[in-house]
Amino acid sequence: MKMKRVVTFLLGVLMLLACLPGCSGNTGQSAAGPNADPAAPDAGKPALNFPVESVNCIVPYSAGGGTDLMVRAVAAEIDLGRQTMVVTNIEGANALTGSYECFNADPDGYTLVSVAPEAWIAQYMSGALQDELYAELTPLCVVAEDANVLAVASASSWQTFDDFVAYAKEAGTKCTVASTSKGGSNEFFAFGLADVAGYEFTYVPYDGGSKSRTAVLGGDNDAVICQVSEIKALVDSGDMRVLGVSSDERVSFFDAPTFKEQGYDIEFGLHRSIWTTGGVDEAVVSYLSDALQAACESPECSETLLGLGYTPAFSTSAELRDIIPAIVNDLTKWAGLVK
Repeated sequence: MKMKRVVTFLLGVLMLLACLPGCSGNTGQSAAGPNADPAAPDAGKPALNFPVESVNCIVPYSAGGGTDLMVRAVAAEIDLGRQTMVVTNIEGANALTGSYECFNADPDGYTLVSVAPEAWIAQYMSGALQDELYAELTPLCVVAEDANVLAVASASSWQTFDDFVAYAKEAGTKCTVASTSKGGSNEFFAFGLADVAGYEFTYVPYDGGSKSRTAVLGGDNDAVICQVSEIKALVDSGDMRVLGVSSDERVSFFDAPTFKEQGYDIEFGLHRSIWTTGGVDEAVVSYLSDALQAACESPECSETLLGLGYTPAFSTSAELRDIIPAIVNDLTKWAGLVK
């Protein structure tokens, strides 16, 4: 009987201890499990059960290109709790194959894609794209800005954009400007620049940026329209000369004036950005945007972006959405000039 009373007493003590705070053996994990709250939300906010698996960011271009290296720099620095960002290259149809992979994905935030909205807008306006992806996908952030340039071979006689304009006005359509793709933002910008400067030319599209620059270096075309990141290495090597940059201020990568400071009122470039599927929960969008901001603004990522010729310029999901109308306005205006 004494033993029975002792056992009963001990069971009672154990039950009492189990009811006391901090003595129940609970380690502090929520009932949803160890992956329920990777972001450690503020007190009072519901736990966000995201991400519980890897997040896939599609690069709709080949591995080793500028966009691919940019996204991998972000992926190397992003903190997604216990999960990682996986980069997948899905090329084809001028970035549309990979873009539609994200467009058709489940709206759960696990599929992202990196494309500049200028590309989608121009493709839609030119009829190459049937869906307004820039309006239907969910923007997450701008990683960097990449201004347009007009560049020539260093061996050419044109030292300034004014020199080139004088030649183009005399040559007319014999003046040839190379770039990538038909119906893209580069083509629209090329005609917009010509309209502002008052010259005519013939636009020569290539199926790759490197081919368009090679054509100018080989003397097949007079000039090339591309982005700062695409021309930086050739300027560094002394092979090409930039006659004008479409940014508001000079870029730090080479000594070239903006079009504006030369008296030509035009400004344009690509917003290198990351998007996710339409209809993703706002809490997930906010979580991803915050995580991307921390990654993009890290010293390691910024250094990599500068090395690629990009100007680090983070913008939030809302800020990216807000700049779309201005981009649409510019491209709509220039689309009417394309011949």
